[in-house]
Amino acid sequence: MNVNVGAPKHNPPFSILSNGGALTIPPHSSVIVVIQYAPTANGTTDDSISITSDDPKQKKPISVKLKGKSKAPKH
Repeated sequence: MNVNVGAPKHNPPFSILSNGGALTIPPHSSVIVVIQYAPTANGTTDDSISITSDDPKQKKPISVKLKGKSKAPKH
């Protein structure tokens, strides 16, 4: 199956560390997509990634929601 894992809109603080972009997944296999949350400021960030494929049973893109919340470190 051919898959495309789209990048998050807010990069940073979200970034794909592995298996982003175009992938080919062999039959009876799986792939793990690793996403990092590394905020540069306080607050909450909502985002998503979109996954598309050539699977005839999955006609619409899959949207995976991302949410991160950060606070200033205590000194």
